[in-house]
Amino acid sequence: MNKKEIYLSFILLACAFVVLLTTLSPHQKQTSPVIPPAPTPDLSSKNPAPVENKQVAYIKKVYSKNQNNFIDIDFIEWVDDRSAPNGFSIINNSSDIRTLQISDTVSIFLIDPDTDDFSLSEVSFNEFSKVSKYSNPFWILRDNSGLVTEIKEQYTP
Repeated sequence: MNKKEIYLSFILLACAFVVLLTTLSPHQKQTSPVIPPAPTPDLSSKNPAPVENKQVAYIKKVYSKNQNNFIDIDFIEWVDDRSAPNGFSIINNSSDIRTLQISDTVSIFLIDPDTDDFSLSEVSFNEFSKVSKYSNPFWILRDNSGLVTEIKEQYTP
């Protein structure tokens, strides 16, 4: 096997492991769509800086409804962990699914499967919505109104 085939095999194995772990949760429950409140901007100055809220999550569903785009996500915690074999741990204390509205000007970055270095490539919402399975976590950036403005796939070995 060449280097690329080894990398792809390793990625597929890691993705299968993550999917297995996330589907074995005995306490999963369905919740109604909820958009978490946006962070509160600092209004103490005359020109408050925009507030950004960056969190990591597993994407469960991507869809359009009533001319708006949405993602259903399960927030997780990414912890740098030198004792873990891969240098990080993923903690999921709640399997609650939340719905977030996506901005019309969202920037979406996916790992480019045609590269050996797992670099990110920007894709359209239409391309993103056609992905059949989202196995890696994604960094979700929201503006001070709560709209998703950026989505970046996180490589996990």
